[in-house]
Amino acid sequence: MRTPVLALLFSAIALAQDKPQAAADRVLTSQRETMVGEVVEYDPAGTLVFKTSARTLRIPIEEVSRLTFEEQPKVTPVTGQRITLCQGGQLTGAITGYADGKFAIDTDNGSFVVSRRDVKSAVFGPLDGALPE
Repeated sequence: MRTPVLALLFSAIALAQDKPQAAADRVLTSQRETMVGEVVEYDPAGTLVFKTSARTLRIPIEEVSRLTFEEQPKVTPVTGQRITLCQGGQLTGAITGYADGKFAIDTDNGSFVVSRRDVKSAVFGPLDGALPE
């Protein structure tokens, strides 16, 4: 009798461990407190709405030092085109134009217009042939 109960218990533990854990967002406050949960929204009034397992919090953005998102989805670019920003970020998608000192780019997350002064480089496609000397 004892063996089937133990087998059932071990099976339940194994199934629980195989179950994927939900992604967790983390908030680090200016007082160095870390909270784990889910970012619900950031409203126009400057309040971060953050849901923990215990409750939903409304945190003034002045008290938030950092947001960390555990799940980092992979972005598949529509094309090999990208704009690299002077501060290090990148926008990947289809560069649709340049006029009046501004680039236009369509990405998986929407369309953006970026001022030329904020752009370090624009890549329109892969290189073919030998590099120039």
